[in-house]
Amino acid sequence: MTIKALGITQKEFGKIIDVAGTTITKYIDNPKELRVKHIELLSKNSKFIEAGLQFEDLIYLTLKTK
Repeated sequence: MTIKALGITQKEFGKIIDVAGTTITKYIDNPKELRVKHIELLSKNSKFIEAGLQFEDLIYLTLKTK
């Protein structure tokens, strides 16, 4: 939900967290599977920074999903 709201495509999401193929879909479908390093990479992305989302916010959103 957050990546859609920020206008991030699946391809861009994959580049940010350095994954490809079905792994992108896996993480989008089930964010609880994201590793801490992936969440950290997202928190350093300019679109997340501009939206005011910090590492702790992303952890909360990830755990709250599904």
